[in-house]
Amino acid sequence: MINSLRVGGAETVFLNELIHLGGLGVDAVCITLNGLSNQWLTDTKANICLQPSQLLELDRIKKIGLANGYYCLDGDGEVSLKTAFKLAQYIRSSGMTCLYTTLDTSIKTALLAKLFYGDFRLIVREARIYSQKPVYLRLLDRALSRLVDQYVAVSCAVSDSMPSKIRRNTGRVAVLTNGVLTKMTRSDYESPVVNLVTVASLREVKRIDLVIKAFGYLSDLFPKLNLLIIGSGELEADLKSLARVQPGTHRIQFLGLLTGEQLESIYRQPSVFVLASDSEGCPNALLEAMAHALPCVGSNAPGILEVLGNGVFGAIFQRGSVTSLVGMLSRVLDSSDYRSQIGRDGQRRVQTDYSLQQHFLGLDRILFPEGLPLLENAKCKA
Repeated sequence: MINSLRVGGAETVFLNELIHLGGLGVDAVCITLNGLSNQWLTDTKANICLQPSQLLELDRIKKIGLANGYYCLDGDGEVSLKTAFKLAQYIRSSGMTCLYTTLDTSIKTALLAKLFYGDFRLIVREARIYSQKPVYLRLLDRALSRLVDQYVAVSCAVSDSMPSKIRRNTGRVAVLTNGVLTKMTRSDYESPVVNLVTVASLREVKRIDLVIKAFGYLSDLFPKLNLLIIGSGELEADLKSLARVQPGTHRIQFLGLLTGEQLESIYRQPSVFVLASDSEGCPNALLEAMAHALPCVGSNAPGILEVLGNGVFGAIFQRGSVTSLVGMLSRVLDSSDYRSQIGRDGQRRVQTDYSLQQHFLGLDRILFPEGLPLLENAKCKA
């Protein structure tokens, strides 16, 4: 269960997991709180919030027999007793034995549903550093954590940030990192870099403003460098206004949401990827850039530090500091040897530790601790 099927890292992870479970023959259902109606499997034109590549995956869901594998609770986007009760009724009437959920609103709705009807296994995927949650959500976590059968943290950083009340129970918290398709492509490290790329939702926590300001400082030193901002969100207008007053403003492009194919065409050009977030759990966008062997620059937010191996597999700057970001980008842009080192090492890092296949194996162990059920009797719904 997830908040909605809008474009985002968690949504992409869950769609991939749904398709994986369907391929195993598991009776899996995707539940959303809001955002889409049941049209999503019958009228793809209505799914303006999904990327074309995701729509293709939904077609695949239909082909493997999950045409009815979706249920929308039609909530208002907030935690409510009404939505929780509706979820509890659906779980009971459908015979669901396991609910796997992520994102704060969905998690809290699932916890309240278990108060109404507790006869199912609840697995909670935590993707957020605990201190970054609003106070009221942390209070709910502490009060209702006993209802959770299994916590799944997307990184060691997320797991370590969770309260000791949750972590001290042996086996109750498992770490399941995100996974991406591994690539055999090689980036062009010898040619001058033409693109500085960031992929993120345009929200405050992603700190796209830092990237724009850093590019302004670097624009004269690297006159052929373009800044490509890929994503959408609530701060788009403000960020465009900021970009207009920067040096080199004509080389700052807001590209919106791109398909995987469009993004790959950019990654085939000499590019450097930057992720400036103040907080991350296990950033998919960073993993995908590393899979394409792009040299990556990231803030020292715990989830980014973990993926980049404290600077072994990518360059690290002090989060929130434009000066630190400018200095690190200058080093990466100036040195083809350094770009080659962190680009190749980063790609090997993903192939070894963050592959989609490894993610699915870990998911299977969590959902089916006693082994995969007989397919004709499978009743695990996620």
